[in-house]
Parts: sequence; structure tokens; C-alpha cells
Amino acid sequence: SRHTTLRTVTGVQPGALPICRAAEPGAFVRAMRVAVGSQRRLYVPAGVYRVSRLSLPSGLSLRGAGRASTWLKGRLDFGSNQVIRNLKIGDYGNSAVHNKPGARNTVFEDCRFRGGGGKAWTYVVWLGYDGSCSNITFRRCDVECNLGTENSSMSNGFNDVTIWCDTDSAV
Repeated sequence: SRHTTLRTVTGVQPGALPICRAAEPGAFVRAMRVAVGSQRRLYVPAGVYRVSRLSLPSGLSLRGAGRASTWLKGRLDFGSNQVIRNLKIGDYGNSAVHNKPGARNTVFEDCRFRGGGGKAWTYVVWLGYDGSCSNITFRRCDVECNLGTENSSMSNGFNDVTIWCDTDSAV
């Protein structure tokens, strides 16, 4: 097989809990290590996985059963040389995706992003604020509207997609 399945490594079975299961952070970490170590993609079966924040290791290829079928309900911090596809990512109160400092050469494909609505300055997709990133590609992705409430004092803090850049950088 060309992929490692989350349940093979961790024992998490699709449908184990009725609506939403809390994903043990250690289970995802173990599965990600196995996938990167064996140079195989990590497949996450259909279901809703409640994750507060996952830090993806560089080189990880992460694939779900489809953006309408597999929902990582939390924030993903991504690094370099990753392919992330066929997932719904994020939830109310946080950014869906955020880059690690120096992240580069990462592709999001056929993903749906949901987020915002937390404290001020919570974007759905947030790139470049805590560190530079380059060559980040989004293909056939959707961004749901920010779940926050815009007001005159924080208008820019409720954007759907925000890219921070140095004054010498081009966006």
C-alpha cells in the first residue's frame, strides 16, 4: 500500500463515536511519524476528528476521504514539502491553517477551510505572520466565510485569508 491509515497505527475506527470524536493528539503524532518515516502518505478515513491544534512534520502527505467526508476540526500548523488534500480543516474560534516559520513548497488541494470567530485577528487562512513562508499553493480549495462578527474597530481582523509579508517581499 502507498499510504498509512490512521486507524492502522492508532486503532481509531471510523464511526467509533456518533458525531465527533476527540482525537488523541498522540495518536495523530504517532501516525504522522510512521507516515513520514516510511515515506508514505497518511490517510485519515471519513469522520469528524476534534483536534485543537496539530503541528504537521515537514515532508508529510496527508489525505482525507474528501472535504465533505473527513473533517479535522481544529488548527493545522504546516511546514515544508507537504501535500494536504481532500480534507475539511478548522472550526470556530481559531485559524484553520497557519504556517510554521520558513514553511515552503506545500500544496493544499481539494480542501475546505473553516475558522475565525475567536478573539480579534482570527483569520481562516493565516500565512506569514509568525514567520516567512514561500511557494504555498492552493488548488480547488474553498474558504468558508469567517465565523466571527466584523465590527468597525476590528474590520481587518475578520478577513478570510490574510498574508503578512515583509516590505521587501512580493505577494
